[in-house]
Amino acid sequence: SPPYINAFREDSPVAHKVPPHMFIDGFVLSNGYTRFGIDSDDLVDLLGSSIDQEGRKLLLKNSRTQKPSEEKEIFPEKLQVELPSGKLGISFRGRTKTRVSRIHNDSPLIGKVYVGMFVDEISIPGGSSFTKLTARETSRVLKDTKKVKG
Repeated sequence: SPPYINAFREDSPVAHKVPPHMFIDGFVLSNGYTRFGIDSDDLVDLLGSSIDQEGRKLLLKNSRTQKPSEEKEIFPEKLQVELPSGKLGISFRGRTKTRVSRIHNDSPLIGKVYVGMFVDEISIPGGSSFTKLTARETSRVLKDTKKVKG
């Protein structure tokens, strides 16, 4: 079931902006990542993983007149992510296209990349660029360049 808004803390910046009888139906990030049909656990995870991001939005619906949306995830059309040096904490799958299959709890990329997204290109500072890699090749390139930032 969707998260319902019951009360706000006194210092909440949205306390006076939300009418009664609302539930949270979706979550949107400024990069276009969107989730609909979320439950309370999803909401807590999404808010926690995006705590440092500006432009987060909650999509609200009136519980008296509307039903929750079906579960749906929308990825940004294109997303360029600057990678930190060191271990990324991401797993991949795919023999023809590389897809993010897992983001580990200690990953510095939580909230920046999402499970299910495809890796189209890896660009290494200094000029190297890799496209059309398998999951194994993607992992190898990232491992071989883990000391390179960017």
